[in-house]
Amino acid sequence: MSASVFPVRAASGAASYVSTFGAPRSGGRTHQGVDIYAPRGSAVLAVSDGYAQPISGTLTGLGV
Repeated sequence: MSASVFPVRAASGAASYVSTFGAPRSGGRTHQGVDIYAPRGSAVLAVSDGYAQPISGTLTGLGV
């Protein structure tokens, strides 16, 4: 069994998340993500091999 890894390391330890995946949004849409809250500048950690890239859009906020 592998250990779980939270994908953000906040210097203050104050990172948290809220899973509202699938929750209703305006215009008949549904939420397509999981929101992670952490202080600006917190490290984003890889939980598997691959790449993380920033994304942006009118509905994204600060997305990765």
